[in-house]
Amino acid sequence: METLISAVILAGGKSSRMGENKALLKINNLSLIEKIYNIVAIFTNDIIISCNTEEYNFLKSRKVHDLHHNCGAISGILAGLQQIKYQKSLIISCDVPLVNEKLINYIISNSKNYEATVVKHKNFLEPLIGVYDKQIINIIENQISNKDYSINNLLKKLNINILTIDATIDFYEENLFLNINTPQDYQKLIDKKN
Repeated sequence: METLISAVILAGGKSSRMGENKALLKINNLSLIEKIYNIVAIFTNDIIISCNTEEYNFLKSRKVHDLHHNCGAISGILAGLQQIKYQKSLIISCDVPLVNEKLINYIISNSKNYEATVVKHKNFLEPLIGVYDKQIINIIENQISNKDYSINNLLKKLNINILTIDATIDFYEENLFLNINTPQDYQKLIDKKN
């Protein structure tokens, strides 16, 4: 049976370390956000982009703006969960262009009975690539009202499934979670693709 799931692409960051909007940087003629959009579109037709700009209007999806400013990604997660059509949503940052369809399918497939399902890679949690349930909206709102913007602190309050992604998994790649934050990261991505 098909899993009914929404998707929220987080694209509300300031890109301060990059010096320009990193979501619009190109790799193989596609912007980073388009690469993520194309992957999540395989799994759902309910795609929301959490952003604070009109620059993504070329993508056919709903856009939501943060209600709480200067809180980081947790505000984008909240804004997205408040607008999704289905009970669960894939949450994914716009700046992880090497994430692949098999990884997303693996996360979704293991998310059924949890409030959040996230991945761990090299002993680091990757909380911006996961599945979150709408039922945590009140928990996020309370945490933001207490001025605690840590997603790791949020996860400590939830019934979560942590999926370890390593070389024992058939779709594993060393740079699967390469995060594009700086010009050096972008250059590394370009070098990898050439």
